[in-house]
Amino acid sequence: MSKMIYDKDFFIHTSFVDRYDYLRPFAIWELFQATAGKHADLIGVGFDDVVKLNLLWIVQYQEFKVVGNMPKYGQTVHIKTWPHEKNRLEFPREYEIYDGDGNLSITAISSWFIVDKDSHRIVRGDEVKFNGEFEDFTHYPNYRRKKLNLEPVGDVKKFNYKVLLTDLDHNGHTNNAKYFDMVYNMGMTQIKDIKGGAISFIKEALVNENLTIEYFKNSDNFDCYKGFNENNEAVFEIILEV
Repeated sequence: MSKMIYDKDFFIHTSFVDRYDYLRPFAIWELFQATAGKHADLIGVGFDDVVKLNLLWIVQYQEFKVVGNMPKYGQTVHIKTWPHEKNRLEFPREYEIYDGDGNLSITAISSWFIVDKDSHRIVRGDEVKFNGEFEDFTHYPNYRRKKLNLEPVGDVKKFNYKVLLTDLDHNGHTNNAKYFDMVYNMGMTQIKDIKGGAISFIKEALVNENLTIEYFKNSDNFDCYKGFNENNEAVFEIILEV
């Protein structure tokens, strides 16, 4: 196997599942982040490597598809990840989850960018170089890479959420996986019904910020969520295909 494809087994424990034992979307991205982080370390572009350059990794867009059975508590899943060749600013990375029988369960892709550690502005990151060849295979030849621009059809429900210390990552803002638990806690989407989804990150959410989260259906009857900060600035958008 190419060193640009990294794989690892994970046991699905209780904190990763809902009350019906299905793997939560939060945990899907938590597992993907852990696998991608380890791989980035191995190929010389991990967190510590880029911090030495006064840079940070951030993610702006993520998309996933449930193509088999949603993993459940007690199973050991096999995860693969690989980076694609960098675009002008973007470092795309893909992921797969296989169940205990070796069947493909979930595919995913994320758009990673490099920001200056002090200003948090996106930079080209030309000094961030992988030690190896890139992988061309993709499940997502036409993925969106942009804001979702979700529009409601019918009623809009609103919820409040205060960002907690446990929501933060080592960049000091809300970890990208945590947004999925925010909307899961709204109680509007059943995990067993999810066939896929996407999230667009628009603005950082910092500790103690009060967010307003809107829930509504779109024209495809999918579950949609938008988060806004106290200045009514958009923070994130999530669509879950159910």
